[in-house]
Amino acid sequence: MRNRQPQGVRSCHAGFSNGSAVTESARHTVFSNTVKQSTSKKSSSWWPLFTEYKTSEQIILRSARRLSAIYFAVPFQPSNMDQMRMEIIDGVGSGLSASLAIREGQSAAEQLEMILRTFCCAGYRPLRLRPICEHRVSPDERFLLSFIAGCQRKDMCNIRNILSWLAPSVSAPHLILPGQNLACILKNSGIVLPQRLYLGSSPSQSFPIVSVHEQASKYH
Repeated sequence: MRNRQPQGVRSCHAGFSNGSAVTESARHTVFSNTVKQSTSKKSSSWWPLFTEYKTSEQIILRSARRLSAIYFAVPFQPSNMDQMRMEIIDGVGSGLSASLAIREGQSAAEQLEMILRTFCCAGYRPLRLRPICEHRVSPDERFLLSFIAGCQRKDMCNIRNILSWLAPSVSAPHLILPGQNLACILKNSGIVLPQRLYLGSSPSQSFPIVSVHEQASKYH
């Protein structure tokens, strides 16, 4: 298969037939439509299985899924929201410390929650995470793992390519900061996530890093 080189953020700025530039909102619309088109032609069995990922990746995804309950659970009274939020973060932090031997499990949980909260407040939409026991991995969850892996490698090109589909450019610094903090906490504890996704120039395709002398392109 012909190798393709990433084109950087500028590759996302294609033009319409009338020559006008694609805005961030338009890119988000194009991405959403291509996801719908690609997934409508494929059965649910196409999505990556949870077990195909490393244990550390599985634990981080389950932690993110658990934290996402903060934004969808409805407390009986508004005053309970902060208490519920802290209880969930504390539980996730304890779980990260115990399962991954992270020295700063609480801080890791807080930074991961900050990433999810920023997507809720400043992204095009909240990240679409699956239920905690779901055995399939969603496109947004693949993006999240790739974002953290990119932060560990300080790969700003791939990071900004990913974020360009999920949030306006003005929101990128607010997402990159907690991403880098989380990446640093994980790396200091000996946990380095593999980079499984490098966003290509096509708005509907991803190009996984070469593995076992094979390279394949897949739709998000």
